[in-house]
Amino acid sequence: MPDISDDKPDTYEQRGKRGDPTYAQVAGMIPLELRRRFKAKVALEGEDMSRVLEALIREYVEKE
Repeated sequence: MPDISDDKPDTYEQRGKRGDPTYAQVAGMIPLELRRRFKAKVALEGEDMSRVLEALIREYVEKE
């Protein structure tokens, strides 16, 4: 019988930010069309939605 415990990642490198205890998920409601445009722009630029959101939130909270 195969060992199914190997099917699930158990390190940060394998799970990405979800496995990193220094990160938390945020949620909010935005207009659907804004989400579509954001997702398209991020994809066209080869970016990561989380990375862009983190940068925008960091800029917002650090502004005087």
